[in-house]
Amino acid sequence: MPGRSGLSIGSHSIEKLKESGDESVSIGALRNPSDLLADLNCRRVAGISRIDQIIQHRKDGGLARTPQLLIYRISKDSKPKDDEANVRGPLDTEHDVIGSVFGFTCPK
Repeated sequence: MPGRSGLSIGSHSIEKLKESGDESVSIGALRNPSDLLADLNCRRVAGISRIDQIIQHRKDGGLARTPQLLIYRISKDSKPKDDEANVRGPLDTEHDVIGSVFGFTCPK
């Protein structure tokens, strides 16, 4: 489904950490660095992964003080990639999971 910015909205595949308990699911880090730049009118986000780069791009785009709320739909069918199988396992939930990230930057 296209969002207001024209970006496609779909589900993410994020697997649970094996250290998760029986009653809870721990997934570790949720956010994708490019998602923190999705509200900019810039499509050049490849290679940007450090928080200082993200803050600078938001500042350059006039959004340095604009808070963000990112909402992720995580597929219940998420399974680990081969190289992550030693620390992650299938999400194995009955329904898709909703995760959120709140982003606040305080430029100097």
